[in-house]
Amino acid sequence: MTARMGEDPEALLRAAVEHHQAGRLPDAEALYRRVLETHPGNGQVLDLMGLLAHQAGRHEQAVALFTEAIAKAPPNAHFLLNLGVAQKALGRAPEAIASYRRALEIDPAYAAAHHNLGNALVETGDLDEAAGHYRRAVETNPDYAEAHNNLGNVLKEQGLAEEAVASYRHAVKADPLFAEANNNLGNMLMTGGETEAAVECFQRALEIAPDFAAAHNNLGITLAGQGKLAEAMASLERALELDPGHGEAAAGLLLLYQRACWWEAMAALGSKVDAATATAIAVDRQPGETPFLNMTRCDDPAVNFDVARLWSRGVGRRAAALGTVFERPPGRAENKKITLGYLSSDYRNHPVGHLIGGLFAEHDRERFEVYAYSSGDDDASAYRRKVEEGSDRFVDISGLNDAEAARRVFEDGIDILIDVNGHTEGHRLGVAALRPAPVQATYLGFPGTSGADFFDYVITDAMVSPPDHAAFYSEALARLPHCYQVNDRSTPISKKQFTRSGLDLPEDGFVYCSLNQALKFEPVMFDVWMRLLDGVMGSVLWLLQANVPAEDNLKRQAAARGIDPARLVFARKLPKDEHLARLGCSDLALDTRVYNGHTSTSDALWAGLPVVALKGRHFASRVSASILAAAGIPELIAEGLEDYEAMAMRLAGAPDELAALRDRVGECRREAPLFDTPRFAGNLERAYARMWEIHEAGAAPRPIEI
Repeated sequence: MTARMGEDPEALLRAAVEHHQAGRLPDAEALYRRVLETHPGNGQVLDLMGLLAHQAGRHEQAVALFTEAIAKAPPNAHFLLNLGVAQKALGRAPEAIASYRRALEIDPAYAAAHHNLGNALVETGDLDEAAGHYRRAVETNPDYAEAHNNLGNVLKEQGLAEEAVASYRHAVKADPLFAEANNNLGNMLMTGGETEAAVECFQRALEIAPDFAAAHNNLGITLAGQGKLAEAMASLERALELDPGHGEAAAGLLLLYQRACWWEAMAALGSKVDAATATAIAVDRQPGETPFLNMTRCDDPAVNFDVARLWSRGVGRRAAALGTVFERPPGRAENKKITLGYLSSDYRNHPVGHLIGGLFAEHDRERFEVYAYSSGDDDASAYRRKVEEGSDRFVDISGLNDAEAARRVFEDGIDILIDVNGHTEGHRLGVAALRPAPVQATYLGFPGTSGADFFDYVITDAMVSPPDHAAFYSEALARLPHCYQVNDRSTPISKKQFTRSGLDLPEDGFVYCSLNQALKFEPVMFDVWMRLLDGVMGSVLWLLQANVPAEDNLKRQAAARGIDPARLVFARKLPKDEHLARLGCSDLALDTRVYNGHTSTSDALWAGLPVVALKGRHFASRVSASILAAAGIPELIAEGLEDYEAMAMRLAGAPDELAALRDRVGECRREAPLFDTPRFAGNLERAYARMWEIHEAGAAPRPIEI
């Protein structure tokens, strides 16, 4: 297009800018070119054309135009900023960083350049410098909401929770309609246990942006934590409607379906999650489902390993970005005790707290010093007090971020750090990922491999981790004799007398029970249980009261199998000692299939109740078999479903055999290795001593058999 005689370039430029601002890009571009025909070196026009090209997705052309604008005009920080934006859009973060730095040399107070430089540095993993530039941006412009929000994101990655919350609050104050900042603030509040405030943040984000899938997802997760299953499922279902590829929402919803025993929905969604997980593994990317969810529903140890590995890799990368390195001085005092550090969020009224509480006091103080690092809340329970009293040092790290907690472990001189969470709620794997101890092991909380390269050993046994499963662990196997699971031989059983009538159980009928979490129930085993009720006249199945949807769905599933729903009896929750006492009102415990009863199996045996269990394919489905073997009752371990069903049916019609089994179970409390806590502690100490010997010899971790 040729410029006409007498045209006013300034008028043309104004018209071009009006078209540009109105989104009429072809018209704007035509006018910009007419201006350049008469003023070919006009840096402002070249910059505007570069911006237009960038907006149109022509980033290479944009880079060329911005570069030309910079070359033909006096030093201009804005042109350099735009060049950096186009370079970053092309994935050239180092070039973008250089452009932003040049812009800041011209104008050190340029808030947008500081902000964009921070964004580029985040991509390259330099979180500390990124945080510094975000801070400079908000110092220059206190109302820069996006910079406050992105500073919060970096602080969150660095484990600085309180500072992240403050940054998100600044972002929301600067721009109350900033949906992403409201969502991010809600996330941090949820993580910190402020669930009501978190819900308000997510709801505010959704008022601003009703189709914000991530906020629907986070609201659903928070509501689930509050026990509002129906509302939580509705939020997660909406997140998936808006974003069918939202892996976290799909996984979270599937877990809720498990908890609600909504098996039809589980089957449909589970197939989609399976496909998404397989794809993620194939492309070496972290899947949406967590290692815990995968373990509860998939008994393929190879898949369990891959999911755990990919999640742990993310933990490791975040830890590496903190730049924290612990250098140990050479040499070590001779005859120094081996210092053990147990790290857990579950020193409380929790299954892990029930199991491990008696271990600490049993350690040999001539050879070991014991630290307990608690990252969870103090529930003032007897279980927490027992750990506090049984350890040499009890250290509350709940208020420390990962780097601070790891620093404390390092400065305490811990030789062997034992993580007791694994991939379970409340874990602090980020502490272990910083490698504050020379030897690190994972134990008890998570039934499977961590998949992490920052653990040297997993403490296990030959039943749950047979030799041919070693390839499915990132850690070297440290296998204890008998059973890997510690039990507390001082666990009290209430003297309170329970009667069947008082528990809504039949006085004369046979009482099967499976007092496990509802998420462990699934159709294959439920079919077996319903056939048992059908075959044993007057029998009932005693289940633990979970939630209203689960009870309704289980009753519906029973009716669909021709069983009167009234034959399912739901037990309310009681304190642990009373729960153990009432177990005597049952005749036989039935274990679950994919995810066994673990603590619940030990509880039944401690209370004198026999348990029929199935030996499965992966760690979580072989724990009850390990427990029964260590209790000296291996005949209750079924090799397959038919054997399991036949055994449970036979025992219901063989009172003498069942009575003899009850006597055997009673003897195991006194004589079997399962409940011999001092013996267990001695074997565990032998494993620790061997780990330390291998380390002191300068050798790589290797399998240990005790």
